[in-house]
Amino acid sequence: MMTTHKILLASATMLLLLTASLAINQAEAKDNAKEPKLRAIKKVSDTNKTFVLGGGIAIEQGEDKPYKSSMKLKFTESNTEDTGVTVKEGKIVINDEGSPVRYPVIADRWNIELNASGFSADGYSQDSDGITYKVSLEGEYLRDTSHGKLYLVEGEFSEDASDGEVYELHYIVLFMEAASQSAKTPSNNN
Repeated sequence: MMTTHKILLASATMLLLLTASLAINQAEAKDNAKEPKLRAIKKVSDTNKTFVLGGGIAIEQGEDKPYKSSMKLKFTESNTEDTGVTVKEGKIVINDEGSPVRYPVIADRWNIELNASGFSADGYSQDSDGITYKVSLEGEYLRDTSHGKLYLVEGEFSEDASDGEVYELHYIVLFMEAASQSAKTPSNNN
């Protein structure tokens, strides 16, 4: 059962979801301008690609000020028992004092466990200076939407050093399968 605090937090993070997702998309638009567009293709492999987009807030330990924050992950989930979930790429963005700071994930250092009531994920991100951060996320399933599954996520983002920065993370996250994402993408054929 959700507490009043969680409901208020979920409402606040939903307001930030669009803003945070837009910030990630604008930043990535520059990076991806020369990459080919995704096309709907017939699924022939034994893996399911999933895209995770989320927005919300990050609160630095010892402060009461929330910073806009967002996350993005891409992973594959194998239908075979021996491989499980493999993170391909992603990033966490924290708008510290109005400037977005990007922390790309270190893909081979992530573990995601999915179940009917939610998910748990932990792994590492790294900033442009090479400083490593530990990320722990717990997601509680909220509902299905026309675009995917919606989760309320709480977690921690902390510098690997014992005296480093520590943030509480609070997100609303949408899990979208690649087939539904490409099916929802509008066509450019005018």
